[in-house]
Amino acid sequence: MKFEEFKDPNELKNYLMQVLSRTGNNSINSKMLYHYTNESVVKNIIESSYIWLGTSEVMNDKIEKELVSSMMNRYLYFMSFSRSEENLAMYKMYAAPPNGVMMSFSYATAKNILDNYRNKLQFNIVRDDKVTDDVVDGELYWAEVCYKDLHSDRLCVGRKYNDNIANPLNQDSLCGFVKLDGWSYENEVRLCVALSNRLSKEERIAIRLSEDTMKRITIVKSPGFDSDKYSDTLAFIKRSGIVINESNYEGLVDFKEINNNADDIDRLRTRVIELEHIISKSQGVIMNSDKVLYDKIVKIYDSIKYYLTDFDFSNDYEKDTFDKLYRFLLEADSPQNEFVNEEIEKTRQNLIKVSVRFFRYLTTHTFLRGNRFVSHCYLAEYNLIKSDSEDDQRYEAEADKMNHLADDVWEKYKELVRKYRKIIGG
Repeated sequence: MKFEEFKDPNELKNYLMQVLSRTGNNSINSKMLYHYTNESVVKNIIESSYIWLGTSEVMNDKIEKELVSSMMNRYLYFMSFSRSEENLAMYKMYAAPPNGVMMSFSYATAKNILDNYRNKLQFNIVRDDKVTDDVVDGELYWAEVCYKDLHSDRLCVGRKYNDNIANPLNQDSLCGFVKLDGWSYENEVRLCVALSNRLSKEERIAIRLSEDTMKRITIVKSPGFDSDKYSDTLAFIKRSGIVINESNYEGLVDFKEINNNADDIDRLRTRVIELEHIISKSQGVIMNSDKVLYDKIVKIYDSIKYYLTDFDFSNDYEKDTFDKLYRFLLEADSPQNEFVNEEIEKTRQNLIKVSVRFFRYLTTHTFLRGNRFVSHCYLAEYNLIKSDSEDDQRYEAEADKMNHLADDVWEKYKELVRKYRKIIGG
């Protein structure tokens, strides 16, 4: 069955887990997977012969992080790979100079990792950054990630689309298999372990790599890699037999200068924030950075006031209504979006928490009417033929839930405004 034809979430899950077996024998040795990381991680892999899988706590997609945390947190562990070779965005995000690298191996090697665990259902636990002899039962598999359109239920993998599965982000069976399409440039494939028992927050899972697998790994240094500074690590990697290559973009992209300037700016910004903290505490005043952030938040939330206060979510709404809120939530954990004043920051954190809860429910319970270019969204249950009171009650309950979540967001926003005005005396 083709990707476009799946209607059952479990069948789609099985399809995504067959990412290696769908590759023919002629191309399994030529197709590659890439992991963007840094030289110290590669050194650790060589020294230990293990790769470590983490939980949803390390996700950079805030919406998926919330969803996975609520469904399978500390049951699902994974390591992310990409099918995109020398992707500049991936270098910048995960493997920037001076010490970024791209580690790669073929689909055939990825299959060997599974084969080494074919008759084993137990995996070593990583605790205090050490692989222990303690084990836990689980299932090991590779899976490709599909991407959900922000305003509809449309899923895509490459150039293939599926419009048949309602609320894919809210399907338990697809947990860890779906991300929002803003991350589609990652072209992600995951090595996953689904555990039968829950681990503690600090623990991770270790997957042992065979000697044959280690020999098949290759390394590409990121553009601007500082070979002089990390010469000892490079020599260690070469002694292990792993081939190290230069990036095709070496000399064409000045990541190094960009990052050095960014580091200087970040250090200066950090020092300014430290000074602002000191002044704010000693004088009880609002710093300029807090004023800028406050104005930004007010602009975003006031623009959707009608939808958070008076709108009834049993009705249609414009698909781009919450785009600004979505972008703000994606960046909510960055230092630039945190208040220096600790009292105001606490209210901001409460606002972000309820906003993410609202947006998560919004994206999993609404979809586009008709095709993806139609400009209005509506509740998923709206398309039911409401021939009896049970359907009516179900639809009304979903609308009420959405309305209550919107109310919660507005109340937390008002708390932030009141706190800010109280402190500045306005």
